Amino acid sequence: MTTGVLLAVVCAWAVSVAAQEALGVRAAAQGGTQEPKSATGIPEGKIAALEAELAEKEEGESPARRRRTVKKIIREGEAILDAHPAAPNRYYVLGVLFRGWQELYGLDKSAENREALLQTCRQLAQAPDEYASVRLDADLLVSQTELARQGATPIERTEALRALIVRYRNTPVEAKTLKIATLMALEIGNGDLLEDIRRSMAERFAGDLELIAFQRDKLGGQVFGAPFCGAYTRADGTVFRFPMDCLGQPTLLYFWSRETGQDDLEQLAAAWKKAKDEASGRLGIVSFNLDELPDAGEKILRGLGVAWPAMRLPGGRKSPVYRAYARTDPRLVVVSGTGYAALVLAGNRGGRKRDYSRTFGSLFARSWSRPRYLSQLQSLFVGEFLVVHPCEPFDVACPPELKMIGGDSGKDADDRLSRTAASVPEQELRAIQICFPAPPVRSRLTHKEAWANYQKAEALCRAAIERCPRAPDLWIVHNRRIIALLGMWKLASEPKYLERAVQEAKASLALNPPPGGRIVPRFCLAKEALRRDEANPKAVLGAFLEAAGGERAPGSAFAAAAILALDAGDRMLYARYRRAILDQHTENPMMWTVVSFLLDRYHRYELFRAPYSAGWSFGRRWARYLASGEPQDANRVLRVDLTTLDGDTFPISRGTAGKWTAILFSPPWEGGKAFPYGRLGTASAYAEKRGLDDINVIVAVLDENAVRIRTLVGEAPVGCQTVVVPAGVRNSLVHRLGLFAADERANAVVLRPDGSIAAALSGLAAQGRIPREFVQNVIEWHDEKAVDEAIKSGNLEEAKRLAFKLAPTERPTPPIGKPVRKSDTAISLPHLRSRAKVYIALKDWKAALADVEEVVARQRRSDAGLAIKSPELEEAMRLRAAILGALGQPEGGK
Repeated sequence: MTTGVLLAVVCAWAVSVAAQEALGVRAAAQGGTQEPKSATGIPEGKIAALEAELAEKEEGESPARRRRTVKKIIREGEAILDAHPAAPNRYYVLGVLFRGWQELYGLDKSAENREALLQTCRQLAQAPDEYASVRLDADLLVSQTELARQGATPIERTEALRALIVRYRNTPVEAKTLKIATLMALEIGNGDLLEDIRRSMAERFAGDLELIAFQRDKLGGQVFGAPFCGAYTRADGTVFRFPMDCLGQPTLLYFWSRETGQDDLEQLAAAWKKAKDEASGRLGIVSFNLDELPDAGEKILRGLGVAWPAMRLPGGRKSPVYRAYARTDPRLVVVSGTGYAALVLAGNRGGRKRDYSRTFGSLFARSWSRPRYLSQLQSLFVGEFLVVHPCEPFDVACPPELKMIGGDSGKDADDRLSRTAASVPEQELRAIQICFPAPPVRSRLTHKEAWANYQKAEALCRAAIERCPRAPDLWIVHNRRIIALLGMWKLASEPKYLERAVQEAKASLALNPPPGGRIVPRFCLAKEALRRDEANPKAVLGAFLEAAGGERAPGSAFAAAAILALDAGDRMLYARYRRAILDQHTENPMMWTVVSFLLDRYHRYELFRAPYSAGWSFGRRWARYLASGEPQDANRVLRVDLTTLDGDTFPISRGTAGKWTAILFSPPWEGGKAFPYGRLGTASAYAEKRGLDDINVIVAVLDENAVRIRTLVGEAPVGCQTVVVPAGVRNSLVHRLGLFAADERANAVVLRPDGSIAAALSGLAAQGRIPREFVQNVIEWHDEKAVDEAIKSGNLEEAKRLAFKLAPTERPTPPIGKPVRKSDTAISLPHLRSRAKVYIALKDWKAALADVEEVVARQRRSDAGLAIKSPELEEAMRLRAAILGALGQPEGGK
C-alpha cells in the first residue's frame, strides 16, 4: 500500500471518528486533565465558533462549495494561531485545522493538501498529554504514514502500536487508544499483541460496558472474562451492588423473558430444586427479566418454587448490560466467586431443550466451585483474618487486632488491655471467639456450619453488648459482631446484614478503641462506601489507609485494602496493595493467612479468570500454570524444626546442607496401604536423574506421632527421607505456608540452597503429575536464570560451566541391560535454551542453531497440546532469528 493510499484510508477512518466527536474534543480533554491557564490564551468563544463553523454543513452543498468553505475555515484558524503563537490552548485550534485538512484532503487529494495535513499532524503530535484527546488522531496518522513510507514489517508496526499504547496511558483517550490498537492488531494478525491489549483492558477498564461490548463485537469466537459490575434494584427495592454482594460463591445470571424463555425457565427451575442442596454456598442464581415487569418477574419465579433474587433491568434488551453480557436470551452467564463473568460468543439457542441437571453437575465439578476453595474466599472477603490469630490461642488482654501493631515481628503491642470488673467477662469473650475458627479448620467448614457460627457469634455479641454497655473492652465484641454480620451478608447475599454491620461499625468507633481495634469497623464502613453510586475506589481506599496511618499503616490495614480492592473489582489497586504486603508485611503471623492467599497459585490462577473450562486444552493450561517454574514474588525464609522418625530434631534451615530441598507435606495415610502420593516420589527420581547431588527430597508428615509414621513407612517406603511435623496441622508452618488442604492432598515447597522459599504448591493444586513437574520446573527456572546472569555480567566461563554441566554435549550412557527411553536422555528445554545462549555468546552459531532448532520444534509441540503460543516459543524464535542473521541466512518463514 502506497503512502498516499494509506493516507486516504486513515483519513477516511479518522474523519468518521471526528464527525462523531468534533464538538466534544475539548470537553473530553478538560474532563481528564485540567487545561493549562494562561493570560495569553485564545478566547474560548473563538475556538467554539471555529468548531461550530466546521461542523455545520448545508444540505445539498456541492463538493466545490464545501471545499471553499473548509479553506475559509482553515484560513481563519491559521489567522488565530498567527495572533496567538504561544497560547497554551492553541492545540485546540490545531485540532480544528487537523479535521479541516482531513476533510479537504478527502475532497481534493492533491500533494499540496496532503503535505499541509501531515504538517498540521506533526505540530499537533507535539502537544502535551493535557491535550491527548485532540492529539490522538493526528499522532496516529503521522505514525502510520511514516511506517508505510518506510515499508515497515509487521514486527515494526507492532512495536509502534505498543509505543502508542504506552504514550496514551493514563490519558482521557486511553480506552479509545486500546480500541484502535485492537483493530490494528487484528489487521496485523498479531495474537500476542491482542492478548496484551486485552490484558490492559481487563486491568485498567475492567467493568467498562462499552469496552466489553467492543471486544465481543471484534473478537468473535473467543472466550474472555470481565467483572460483572454495577448497581441493580431487586423487586422489593433493595439495591444490589455487583460484584461485591455476590463475592465468595459463583453466581449464574439468568436473562430471560416470557416471550422466549418461559419453557427454559421452567426447566431451569425444576433442575435447580433438585440441585439446591448441593449448590448451597457453591452456586447462586440471580434473575434478570427482560420484559420490564413491575415486579421484575418475581411472581413468576415464586410460582415455580424458586427464591432467586429478581433484579430489574431498565431497558431490557436495549440495556447496555444486556448487550455487554447476554446478547441472546434465554441466557445463563456464569460469574465466578471472584466476580468475573465468562463471556462466550455463541448463537441464540432459544427453543432448544437443555439438560440443566447436567449443567449443574458440570459446574459443581469445576476448579472454581470447590467447597474448600470457596470457603477460603468467603472467609477472606468477610475479613475474619482481622480478628483471628492463625496459630495462637485467644488472649483477652491482647486480642488479635492489637498483635499487628507490634510490627512485622508479630510481638504483642506494648500496652495490653487492663482488665477491670466492668470488662466483658472472659468466658463470654472466649465463647464468641470460638465461633471464628482459625485456618485450616475454617476452610473445612461447610456452608451450613459457617452460617451457624456467624449466627451464634452475632447472638452472643448482641447479648454481651446489652449486658455490658459500659465495658472498656466492648469494642472487641462490636468488632466480632461486625465480622459475623458481614459473614451473614456474604453467605446469604443479603444487603440487610451489611446495613446492620455498618451501624455496629459506627458504634464501635464511637467507643474510641485503640488503633488496632479501629481497622475492623473502618473496613466495614469502606465496604459500605464502595457500594454507593459513583464511588471512587481509589479515593475510598486511600482514605481508609490514611486513617490507619498512611504508609506506616499496619499490615492488617493493607490486607484489608487488598480485599476491598477486590470488592470494587479494581485489579490495579489490588496489585498495588498486594505488592506492599509482600514487600513489607510477610513476617507477622497475623498476616500469614492473607500472605498465603496472595501467593497461592490456585487462587492466583482463578482470581481474574473467566469461569470457563470447556475444551480439551483448558485443563492442560491450568496444570501448566500451577506447575510453572516461576518463583513466588516474596522474600521469605523457612526456619522450622521438624522431627526425624528416630525422634531427633531436624532443623530445616540447617538441614538443607546447601542444596535445593523439595519438601512434600503429607497427611498421615492408612496403615497397611502404599504411600498414597506415590507420584510425589518421582521428585526423588528427578533428583537422581539430574545427577548433580544437589537436591534433597523430604516427605514431612503432618502428624506428631513419630512412632506411628515410622510404622507406616516401614510397611510402605516412600522412597526418600521422611520426617514428622511437630503438632501436625497445628504447627505454625501450616499457616505460614498456607497448607490449608493438607488433610486432602500433599503440599509441596521448594527451598533454595540458602534456605529461602523459592515456591510453594498448596494441596488445592497438588493433583496428578503437577507436584513432580512443579519441583523440576522451579529448579530449572533458577538454573536458566543463573546462566542468563553469568552471560549478562560477562562471566562466560561461569556460564559455560553451568550450561554444560546442566546440558552436557554427550548424553549419559545408560546402565547395561536397561532399556533406553528418549525421555531418559533428553535435555530439558530450560537447559537446552541455556546452552544455546552460551553458544550465542561464544559466537558458535552452528551449535547454537542446532540447539535452538530443537527448542523451537519441541516447544511448538508442547504449545500445540495447550492451544497457546507461549512466551518460551517467542523467545526461542527471537534467538533463532538472531542466529540466522549472524549466519547471513534468511529465516525462511519457519
